[in-house]
Amino acid sequence: MIVPVVGKTPGRRYGHTIIFSKPYLLVFGGNTGTEPVNDVWCLNVDKAPFSWNLLETVGDQPCVRVYHSAALCATGSATGMMVIFGGRTNDQTAMKDTWGLRKHRDGRWDWVKAPYKPGGDEPLARYQHSTAFIGPLMLVIGGRTDTVEETVSLEVYDTESSEWKRFPSIQRFRHA
Repeated sequence: MIVPVVGKTPGRRYGHTIIFSKPYLLVFGGNTGTEPVNDVWCLNVDKAPFSWNLLETVGDQPCVRVYHSAALCATGSATGMMVIFGGRTNDQTAMKDTWGLRKHRDGRWDWVKAPYKPGGDEPLARYQHSTAFIGPLMLVIGGRTDTVEETVSLEVYDTESSEWKRFPSIQRFRHA
């Protein structure tokens, strides 16, 4: 099925993420083929004619990245946020930051950098991994680091306590 879209689109890209947060499809980051980007595109699937909009966010925002992960949080203080984690910068360095994109009632969108508990564990910097939420817990699964053949643990971020926990895992990358 082909969905007719009018106007500008996010264009061709790779290493990006896309999530559905009713009624929006949100595309973030990736590489356009000529450069890595950190833009966010939004498609309201409830309103025809369908058109993509480049979101204008206020304040701080994540740097450009590819091969990051994104998931929708449905429980707790991050409810309704598209949460992104990690990825690789334009200099090919793996990252370990976490950001949430939220929409305000007045229609504004902004990014919030997730806090990490002081003195607690920090996650491994990684890319080509996956994330999924179970309640307020974001599971970070597989991926690659800047060190070839490094064993990558399963890590869990609690959006309520801002704590990271690490567990033994199997090696996975470029998976769904």
